[in-house]
Amino acid sequence: MIKRGIGMLLAVVLLYAPLPLRAAQTLTIDSTYGYAVDLHTLQVLYEKESDQRMYPASMTKVLTALTALDAIESLDDEVTITLEMLEGLEDGTYTLAGFLNGEVVTMRDLLYGVLLPSGADACQAFAVSLFGSEEAMVEAMNAKAKALGMEDSHFTNTVGMHDEDHYTSARDLALLMAAAWDNEELRTAMSTREYATSSSYYHGEGIALYNSWDQQLSIAGIDEAYVLGGKTGYTPEAGYCFFGVCEIQGAEVIVVAAGASSDAGAGGSMSDVTAICSYIDEQMEPVELAQEQDELYTLDLRHTFHEPLTLRAPSVIRAWVPKGEDAQADLRITVENDQAPVTSGDQLASAEVWIDDARVASLPLTAPVSVDSDGFAVVLDTVRAIVWPYGVALVIAAGSGYGIYTLGRKWKQKTGSAR
Repeated sequence: MIKRGIGMLLAVVLLYAPLPLRAAQTLTIDSTYGYAVDLHTLQVLYEKESDQRMYPASMTKVLTALTALDAIESLDDEVTITLEMLEGLEDGTYTLAGFLNGEVVTMRDLLYGVLLPSGADACQAFAVSLFGSEEAMVEAMNAKAKALGMEDSHFTNTVGMHDEDHYTSARDLALLMAAAWDNEELRTAMSTREYATSSSYYHGEGIALYNSWDQQLSIAGIDEAYVLGGKTGYTPEAGYCFFGVCEIQGAEVIVVAAGASSDAGAGGSMSDVTAICSYIDEQMEPVELAQEQDELYTLDLRHTFHEPLTLRAPSVIRAWVPKGEDAQADLRITVENDQAPVTSGDQLASAEVWIDDARVASLPLTAPVSVDSDGFAVVLDTVRAIVWPYGVALVIAAGSGYGIYTLGRKWKQKTGSAR
């Protein structure tokens, strides 16, 4: 089965809450919620109401797609569109990809139908074909969100239709986007501006699908954009929304802009995304501390005779520092588990990004292999742990006693000679 979401390593990375913003917030945006973090470290670069509960609208569909990929065996597998998959979509309320009853499409077609034009028909086709019903898929989506560390999120449908109990936060959306961007299929789809579905009886040359974020950039009159890919959303309650990945000074940054007013128009959130990226571009610069797979630490495990483990950087590690300031960025390693047994992927240490006296990000360093404990090594380490402190004390006591004894003899010899 295709399970191309984040691996165990990045799953742990995403559970780290981003640490406090260092740069002064002087940017004003129309969006109610704004958030920007480094893709790999989650260092916070900009935030506005990032922890407040909000409605995600069609940004939900990134979680829909990510959850679907866990259940898909092959994206080339075919699906026949049924009336059940199209139920409730007739009134024009929903955005549709345009699939018709009886049409045979591929799972890849559905994936692009979900992410480019934001097709509710593609979402429901995923739900029925992979999970049996929308209710069952929503349950899987909530489980997926929990696994990603999205602690202030709950979903009631696959399409993002407004519901009081369908909510998230900008911070949680950053966790979702980090996971989605780590998935090659989702990253490619979210970055694609135009896609044609498979040829079918109903659509001889396929359906031309256009990415909504690219269209909204055009509406906003933005020619040169930082955006690499992402997903838009809109309902009257949620406002205009976008979250995705942008490139700033050669580094990838997750940006969320949600709750842009209707007065700002369909391109409002994209204008705010550009403003956030420009702000970061002007105010900050990334300092590279490690390349992916760089050796960061050698850990000699206790309770085993296994050779020391080499802990490597899980990704490129950067620290964003304010421009024009003499800020010092460095990487510090904190060991959290140095005892066997360990399983491959277990967190053993943390690589902490520090700027001057502030810790701004933390990434887990995990075991590259599984290591069993050794009974004899356990005994030796236990004896060493017991004997070492007491042994030192005994040596000191013995040395002190011998010194006192020697001084006593010398004193007796001296006083005896005096007589």
